[in-house]
Amino acid sequence: MQEETENPLRGYLRFLRHQGWLIALVTVVLFGTAYVIVSSKQSIYRATTKILIAEIPGATAPVFTTQELSQTMSTLAQSDLVARDVIAGSRINTTPSKFGKHLKVTFKPDSAVLEVSYDSPRKAEAVRVLREFTKVFGSLLNKRFAPPVSADGKSTGVELPAIGAEVFDPPYLQPKPVAPKKVKTLGFALGLGLALGLMLGLVRDSLDSRIRNREEAEEAFGAPVIGTVPTNMMRHGGPLQGASRRVDQRTLDALQLLRANLEFSTPRIDGPAILVTSARAEDGKTTVAGSLADVLARSGKRVICVDADLRSPRLHRIFGIEGPSRGLLEVVRGDIEVADALKSVQLAAWHGMNGTGVEGGPAGASAGEASSGGQLLFLSAGDPSTNGAGAALTPEDVSRLIGSLESLADYVIFDAPPLLSLADAFPLALQSDNVLVVARQGRTTKEQANAVRATLNGLGVEAVGIVLTGGAAPDPYGTA
Repeated sequence: MQEETENPLRGYLRFLRHQGWLIALVTVVLFGTAYVIVSSKQSIYRATTKILIAEIPGATAPVFTTQELSQTMSTLAQSDLVARDVIAGSRINTTPSKFGKHLKVTFKPDSAVLEVSYDSPRKAEAVRVLREFTKVFGSLLNKRFAPPVSADGKSTGVELPAIGAEVFDPPYLQPKPVAPKKVKTLGFALGLGLALGLMLGLVRDSLDSRIRNREEAEEAFGAPVIGTVPTNMMRHGGPLQGASRRVDQRTLDALQLLRANLEFSTPRIDGPAILVTSARAEDGKTTVAGSLADVLARSGKRVICVDADLRSPRLHRIFGIEGPSRGLLEVVRGDIEVADALKSVQLAAWHGMNGTGVEGGPAGASAGEASSGGQLLFLSAGDPSTNGAGAALTPEDVSRLIGSLESLADYVIFDAPPLLSLADAFPLALQSDNVLVVARQGRTTKEQANAVRATLNGLGVEAVGIVLTGGAAPDPYGTA
């Protein structure tokens, strides 16, 4: 069954769900760092004054243009000569070069008004320095540009431009500190944090090759997803342990949907032998194999579940059977007949979360019962101490085994080793009618999926389905 293409909004929500923590972390770190920096900095206050540069009445008019005059006065105002006199007069501990960094002189084009400001961490000092500056600067202009006179007090007759400085806006302190700009800095840090976090999230998301949803799984494996096994079922090892197990309704629905897709959807089960494998270990293949055998038996089928993972057998734990015991290894060697090695599995009663029985198979049997004719048998991997640990099955062994098991059951389900770890599963994949590959959402990578796809194509296996584990259980009514 194919799923509709993921709409953009759902894609954005998926991105935020997976990368939102990174975006939030980067934003918080940048914002917090900016807050610590601005909070630790000393507040700087600014005093301002305006000085008009004008002609002295009765003297020769300046030959400068207004802009040239303003530029000349600005240069003089920021000279070391003025700085040294202001430092001495205002009694501040600094040097002319440092003083110049705190003094700012500006003028507008075609204007003879100089706007002078001085920054200091002390309010009184900022105003005091500017007052001294107006005195020193005015005195300098009087000395440099006043009309020259002779010893008897008369004009020398030399025509020089006569310029004076008039303070028409006395030094005053701006009401708020000019630095640090907390609101502006924190706002910038917040925006930068969000932008950088989003960028890193996009990079991380593009580099993350893990399979996150059904669409990605189908594209990577090149096969349809036929069912999902919920996270809670994976966490507790499946619903088959113990004599009675509490399982929520959605988990049961997920298992029944898996069975229905196998039996009725396209592609459907094409033959009785079903191999369950995965790309790597710990993806949930054993839970899927045992659960699938269980739901098929509850629907009235005769099912044999075989633990074919000879190196790491675990299926007996799902069925609550103590091991090791004689099984597949001994049957293949001819030490025991298949019928003698099979163990009957009593289907545990499934109960809803409220303690009541949950309906099972299509005939409406209780969850602890199979429908008429249903039966679940188990064939263990065998006793590894009897020479078989790590032994690989040959295609001939598998062919004979499947022939013997098919005569006793409607379905034979093999829990096989991971395809990418060992070659032990290859003979089973060749001889089985169907191969189910289990993939763990958020863990199995697209590279692993492509490797599984190439392996199965190389073996000539075509009947392949994907089962996703570790996701949310399906909601039959589309509600939360």
